[in-house]
Amino acid sequence: MKVGIYLPNIKGEARGGVMTRVKLLEKYIPYVEIFDDVSKAGDYDFLDLQFRDTFLWKYKHISTMHGVLPLRYCTNLHAQASMFVRTLWQKRAMKTAKAIITVSHEADRQAKKLCPNMKTNVVYAGLDPENYRIDERKEDKIIFLNSAEKYENLQVLLDAVKPYGDKSVDGCHYPFTVEAYSQGRQRQKYQNQVNKQYLPVNLKDEVDNKIIIKELSKARCLVQPCLLETFGFPIIEGMLSGCIVIASDILSHRENFENILFFNLKKPEELKRLIEEVMAGKYDYLIPLALKEVKEKYNVKRFIEETKAVYESVA
Repeated sequence: MKVGIYLPNIKGEARGGVMTRVKLLEKYIPYVEIFDDVSKAGDYDFLDLQFRDTFLWKYKHISTMHGVLPLRYCTNLHAQASMFVRTLWQKRAMKTAKAIITVSHEADRQAKKLCPNMKTNVVYAGLDPENYRIDERKEDKIIFLNSAEKYENLQVLLDAVKPYGDKSVDGCHYPFTVEAYSQGRQRQKYQNQVNKQYLPVNLKDEVDNKIIIKELSKARCLVQPCLLETFGFPIIEGMLSGCIVIASDILSHRENFENILFFNLKKPEELKRLIEEVMAGKYDYLIPLALKEVKEKYNVKRFIEETKAVYESVA
C-alpha cells in the first residue's frame, strides 16, 4: 500500500497544523509519502486528501483511484469556516471518500451532517515533545500567535495592554512585553498604533517554526486569539513549553483542552485581567496539569496508531 499526501513545496521552517501533522505521518508511517507535484497524484494507491486541497478533484486521473480518498476534514461552525465544505469539490470528495478523519468532535459533527452515511473518525493530532523545552528562567514575556487569521484579532491585544502604554509615558517600567506574530497587509496600521501609544508590543511578521519554539520556551504565557480553529496546534506547543495558555473562548478550544484559560475576543478587559493574573502567578498550578494533559491526550504514538488504523481499514 502506498498513501500519498499532497503538500505544496514551502521553503524554510514554515508553520501550520496541516504541515505539522502531515510531516509526522510521513516520518512514522513507512507507506506514507508527501508529494508536491499534482501530476504525480495518480502514482499512489490512494490519497489522504487534506481539506484545503480538494482542488485535486479537477485532475481526472484522481477519480480513478478506486474511490478511496480518506479526507481530513475540519471546519468551525462558529467562525463561518463552513464555506470550505460548500464548494463542489469538497462535497464530491467527501461523498466519494471511504473514510473521513476529523481533528475534533466539532468537526466530526459537521462532517456527519454533510455525509450522514459516511464513517467518520476523530483522531487527535499530536506533537513530538522532544522538539520542545522549558527554560528554567522564564521571562515576563507573552507570545501572541495570530498568524492563521491575519491582523484582525490583534486589536483585542492592543486594547488590553493600552493602560500599560499610557503609564510608560511617565517612565514606568513595563511589567511584561508581548511578542505578537501575525501576517497581513494591515501591519503598518497596527504598528502605528503601537508606536503612538507606547505599547509593550513587538509586532513580527516572522512565522518561522524554530523561532516560535525558541521564544515559547522562554515565555510565561501564550495567547491564542482565533475564531477559525478547530483544533489548535499552538495551544499544544504552549503547553509543552511550560506556558500558561490563554485562548479565545470558542467551542473547539473548550472541547479539546482542559487546563488552559479562556477569554472573549470582544472583551479586551478579560484578556487584560488574565494576563495580569498569569504574571502574578495565580495560574502556575496549570503548568504541570497542562503538560500531563498534552502528553496523554496528544501524544505522537497514539496519533500515528489511530491514523494507521483508518488507512488500513480502507485499503
